[in-house]
Amino acid sequence: MKFKDLWIKQSSEDQSSEPEGSSPDSSSPTGPAQSDARQSPPASEGDTSVFVQQLEGALEKANLPSQQDYLDFSKSLKNMESLPMDEATRYKAAYATLQSFGCDLRQLIESFDYYQGILDGEKDKFDEALRSTVNDTVVQKEREIKRLTDENSDHAAEIQKLTATMNLNQQGIAKGQAELADINARLDRRKAGFLAAYNILKQRLQGDKGKLQTYLSNELAAQQPKSSRK
Repeated sequence: MKFKDLWIKQSSEDQSSEPEGSSPDSSSPTGPAQSDARQSPPASEGDTSVFVQQLEGALEKANLPSQQDYLDFSKSLKNMESLPMDEATRYKAAYATLQSFGCDLRQLIESFDYYQGILDGEKDKFDEALRSTVNDTVVQKEREIKRLTDENSDHAAEIQKLTATMNLNQQGIAKGQAELADINARLDRRKAGFLAAYNILKQRLQGDKGKLQTYLSNELAAQQPKSSRK
């Protein structure tokens, strides 16, 4: 499993799996590396246990099988944890165990630096994976957030502009409605005035005509053609 996978997508199988190359045999001095808190942290600590397994697996891959070194010493210490002895005695006893297999103290101490180099190399890989994740995931998400934020800002500006336009239009509508009502009222008044004048003049014409015919009936009769008077 790559470091990048450890924080992007974790599975319970990853958290419970043994480091690569580990062996169930805990009695062999050449077993897998363990630290003094040599058990992986509990699952409640989240990613830490997975990274511990990853790093322990890397140390085990780098094991030097031709000599007794730090990994063997660490395993020996682990095997003695349940024994009733103080720490100094355990360390001496663990070294004595490896010494019986031909371990050299100076070579053992030098192996600590060797495995520290392995850990440093794993840290470099982790840093590279982290940078890759930042580029592949974080930056992409930041760009998406910025795009959506800018889009919302544009929409907000459009909404503000449209709202201002609608307010102006509403004012124009109200003004137009008031003007239209005034125009209709004036037209109604003009129409009423015209019809009143029309009726006045029409009645005057009809009245004058009737009076004229009444008052000048003799003259009208005299002016009629003789044929029409028979």
